[in-house]
Amino acid sequence: MKKVQKTIKFENGYIVNSIGRAGRLALFWNNDVKRDEVNSTSWYIAAKIKDRETNCHWQLVCLYASIDSNIRKK
Repeated sequence: MKKVQKTIKFENGYIVNSIGRAGRLALFWNNDVKRDEVNSTSWYIAAKIKDRETNCHWQLVCLYASIDSNIRKK
């Protein structure tokens, strides 16, 4: 994931390791955005973000889950 971060030219990153062969989660950002807090599991990343230009705070939640409801219930 660090290679991806470098390729798409983001200065900072937060990476959640995969479980087995499942995909990873990653959050990338540049220095014009401040990541105040971050919580994560193998299935989600939740971050509190501050836009330094507007001084606004907002929440970002990224979720990784199957679209098959039978799999999600397991």
